[in-house]
Amino acid sequence: NSLLTACKNHFGKADNITVNVNRETCDFKVVASKEVVATKEEVEDDVLQIALEDAIAALPAVEAVALTDKPAVEAARNAYNQLTDGEKAKVTNLAKLEALEAKLAELQVAADKAAAQPVVDKIAALNDPVTLDDENAVADARTAYNALTDAQKGYVTNYDKLQKAEADLVVLKDKAAAKAVEELIEALPTPTDVTAEDEQAVLEAEEALNALTETQKGLVKEELKDKLIAVREALDALTPAYTLGDVNEDGKIDAKDALEVLKFAVGK
Repeated sequence: NSLLTACKNHFGKADNITVNVNRETCDFKVVASKEVVATKEEVEDDVLQIALEDAIAALPAVEAVALTDKPAVEAARNAYNQLTDGEKAKVTNLAKLEALEAKLAELQVAADKAAAQPVVDKIAALNDPVTLDDENAVADARTAYNALTDAQKGYVTNYDKLQKAEADLVVLKDKAAAKAVEELIEALPTPTDVTAEDEQAVLEAEEALNALTETQKGLVKEELKDKLIAVREALDALTPAYTLGDVNEDGKIDAKDALEVLKFAVGK
């Protein structure tokens, strides 16, 4: 239709206009009963201009446009941008396209604000200061924030509160981990009272301390770290290390040990 309209613009006084189009190559030939003066390029230029005007005219009215129409409006803008300056000057309904773009921008801002509001509400509902019981609520707010687009994130006006809550939670968790280790060490007997039966409890306290991060270890009281070291030393003093092969425990591995093993093997 746009092609026919463009041809009629050039061949308005001609009779029986016929346009033959090769659908594979998109080449066309104009046939009219009267001689006219127009080049193929001139017709092609009009085709582009008129096709764009038709596309803009087909777009909804400004008051009825919705975000679902955005792809069509963007396609019309892209088509306009590809025209030459001369072709652009012939587009008679550019004002409608520009008005639609402005309206869509307003609608997009409103939609982005609406998407951001539930996240703003989640963050506003967080306790300040937070406690360890708030961990799930903070994680939920973070997940909701990360799901927003960059534009929507810009409307989350209390994002700094979420960041502070996350940082405070890290500190609380570090303190809790350190406190748990301190309680294990506090429950141990003093170095003078430790017995071989305390081996498992001492081992658990050592493993728990070693499992902490460097930051968490720094939160464990120094006097309790010293106590754990002292208890371990006292415990090791109670149970000298056994040397594999020293059967008679004389501090040496020799023929006497081999003899003891032989006697045990033959049942003597």
